[in-house]
Amino acid sequence: MRTRRKKWAAPYLADHQEIAVNEEALPSLLENLPHPLYLEVGAGKGAFMAQMAPRLGGSYLCLERDETAAASLLRKVVEEDIKGVYLAPTDLDYLENYLPKDAFAGIFMNFPDPWPKKRHEKRRLCYQPRLKLLASLLKPGALLALKTDSDVFYEFAKEQLPADCLEIVLDEPDYQFDPSGDAQSEYEIKKREAGFKIHRLLLRRI
Repeated sequence: MRTRRKKWAAPYLADHQEIAVNEEALPSLLENLPHPLYLEVGAGKGAFMAQMAPRLGGSYLCLERDETAAASLLRKVVEEDIKGVYLAPTDLDYLENYLPKDAFAGIFMNFPDPWPKKRHEKRRLCYQPRLKLLASLLKPGALLALKTDSDVFYEFAKEQLPADCLEIVLDEPDYQFDPSGDAQSEYEIKKREAGFKIHRLLLRRI
């Protein structure tokens, strides 16, 4: 769900280009960041990032195409002085030529838009060409962690799994949150409080 557009968002993103970087700046930035590198696709307002990035160390890149959500995430990074976090306020589809291959130690995809209608299935982040792109960004053996409350998205992700580059290492149709190795987004907290079942897949780069 898109957030309501805020007038302050675009100027705030423009004022913090040392953290919120455009596509052309990504290759140089990522080449020089401390490793390991982590990627979150669809990072929302940053609740998951704020918990995970400090635990993981290294450097953490957030992708968020919604301008207001991206600006809210950026403000959290700035105001809470969260180190090692960067933001690309754009869509994954625009970054294929800007993100390094075989580079990321982990990728997180939390509750992406399920696009539940069949005619929209090519828009889903778990559509096979996008899963292949994400797999190519991972180091061999690294994990893509996917969480969703959508039955449609969950089943479609397994159907679309590219067997030549990703394998399922954990399939949890009713995932019970484990705070020792995971964090929750704003969306996940709301859905759990409302009694929704959460699905999780851990996919390993072959």
